[in-house]
Amino acid sequence: MKNLKYILILLISSFVINVSYAQTCTFNGNGDGVSWDDDDNWSCGSEPGKTDVIVIPSGFSVEHNKDLNYEGTSITINGSLDLGAKKLKLKGTSSALTISSTGSFTAKKLELELFSTATIASGASVTLEELKTKNFASINIDAACINVTSKIENKDAASITSTSGDGCIDFTGNNYTNSSSGGIFGCTSNTQSDCLPTGGGSGGGSGIKVFNGTNGTSWSDDDNWTPTGIPDTKTDSVTIPLGFSVDYDAPGHLDFKNYTVFTLCGTIALGNAHLHMKDNSSIELCPTAVLTGHEIKLEDNATGYIPDGANVNVEEIEVKKDGYFTIEACITVTEELKNKDDGTIAGGGCIDYQGPDNGYTNTGTGGIFTCVAENYGDCDLGLVTLPVEMSTIDAEIIDEEIVVNWETLSEINNSHFEIWLGSDIGGFKLVETIEGNGNSFMKNNYSVAFTPGITGVLYVKIRQVDYDGTYEDSKVLSLIYTPEFSIETVKLYPNPARNVIAFKNLKADEIYNLSVFSIEGEHLNSRSVSSLDNQLNINDFKPGYYIVRISDNASNQRAIRFLKTL
Repeated sequence: MKNLKYILILLISSFVINVSYAQTCTFNGNGDGVSWDDDDNWSCGSEPGKTDVIVIPSGFSVEHNKDLNYEGTSITINGSLDLGAKKLKLKGTSSALTISSTGSFTAKKLELELFSTATIASGASVTLEELKTKNFASINIDAACINVTSKIENKDAASITSTSGDGCIDFTGNNYTNSSSGGIFGCTSNTQSDCLPTGGGSGGGSGIKVFNGTNGTSWSDDDNWTPTGIPDTKTDSVTIPLGFSVDYDAPGHLDFKNYTVFTLCGTIALGNAHLHMKDNSSIELCPTAVLTGHEIKLEDNATGYIPDGANVNVEEIEVKKDGYFTIEACITVTEELKNKDDGTIAGGGCIDYQGPDNGYTNTGTGGIFTCVAENYGDCDLGLVTLPVEMSTIDAEIIDEEIVVNWETLSEINNSHFEIWLGSDIGGFKLVETIEGNGNSFMKNNYSVAFTPGITGVLYVKIRQVDYDGTYEDSKVLSLIYTPEFSIETVKLYPNPARNVIAFKNLKADEIYNLSVFSIEGEHLNSRSVSSLDNQLNINDFKPGYYIVRISDNASNQRAIRFLKTL
């Protein structure tokens, strides 16, 4: 009976997002050209709000003389942001800072907490007085060397990593705290010289192995790892980046110990092996992670974290001997669920346990989602009956469009569905809305197709919205979108337009040049656009027809006519 009741949890591992992005605000310099707090400098018409997607394009330099505190914001810096003696603070699962290879960021302090993330690309320039990470926040420093002059504080299960293994921190201060199980570049020592030798660099502590997929998906192939060689998980931390799938085919089980960290943003299939975390080791999943296989076991002060969006389906989970497992997603356990010996399973997620009653043990003092009852029937494991039962969901690329298909088994008070598209370089954006069937107790099939306008690794999720505005988000689907681009595929929208025109089908890594002419041939405006900065303000244009000439890096050109309305 319980398996039928929770069919939605089993089939799509749906999750709830508490914060959604309001709009995209791109710095365009139409005001004084440099000030953050000049409303005219932003495409959204005002200084960005607390849940807006914020983009500073390449070529723009922005200054601000106030602290920036955001919760639920995506910030992408392709140009320059200088906060001087002020700080940037981010918190919450929806908060993310991305500094690209052309980006520059200067501030007194960068502070991340409560699952917020930051990514600093190779070539980025970052100078800080203080760097602070705590409460499961994470920073990935790719192959950049950032400068911190006064203080580093990494604690409370936060982590500072380098996916490439070539990132470093040039730390010239002496106020150093590294008390997090996540460590700094895999090093968990609280002694500065162990992890950050004088003069910078990652140095010291445990090594870190990053899966690169040179020869496919095999864990046991030396060439699939950077640095080369199969990880020794008793001393090496391991990262599986987004976009990579790994089959664990090594002999024996996958055992981490001695403060090592297993970071999973891609996919791993354990097969019949168990994943064993002990001796203060930790496993940390990204929202894009997929983990399947036999067992996850935590003991001897090991910790684990499964965020909203992660997809976990295993036969067994066991937590004991002061192990602490935080689960924010809805996961599936098919045979045994055991929490004992001062173990704790916490969080706001849920567990669809499908095993027999004698496969369930809950004698750990921390309980399972605060429930300490020893009988399975006395703990609801965070499961709820959802208003829409969705049996299938998939996304595929057909004729250079993303096609999303899904099926519902029943619907209660279902107003509509929203299709949201996300990428590594920005937050999720609403792209389509489809009307629901209200109350229905029969199968309903839905399909929608759209052109994303950006390339690379993309993410799609479906938001089901009730009539009262409450909503549930599906699991996140990922796919790689790399269509053939030409200047002829670029489109202008909306047309006619009143305030702003935008361009889609732009190649992600290319800058395009625009020239705007009146219908009589008078040159009115020139600027560059990209997939990240794709809008042109036409507020000051008089009503009538205009011609936009757009050219790519290869000097291919096309002209598009549009109508400016009142």
